[in-house]
Amino acid sequence: MPANSWNTLCWGGSLQKQAADVLPACDKAVALAPEDSRIRDSRGLARALTGDTQGAIEDFEAYIAQAQNKDRKAHGSAG
Repeated sequence: MPANSWNTLCWGGSLQKQAADVLPACDKAVALAPEDSRIRDSRGLARALTGDTQGAIEDFEAYIAQAQNKDRKAHGSAG
């Protein structure tokens, strides 16, 4: 199953109050596409909802860093 499918399960399950149940899907998505900021954002949500504050912070920081890097590349700035 592709990373985006695991991510859809992760995000949807988290929003449906099933974050603990879908966390393995979130981990699988990150393992398949660790540089995809959307996937890190989804796992960050699941981690936050399950009380893994430090893990959530790590994922959200990775999300922000990846988003800023994409923004720099889109605008032609050196990083």
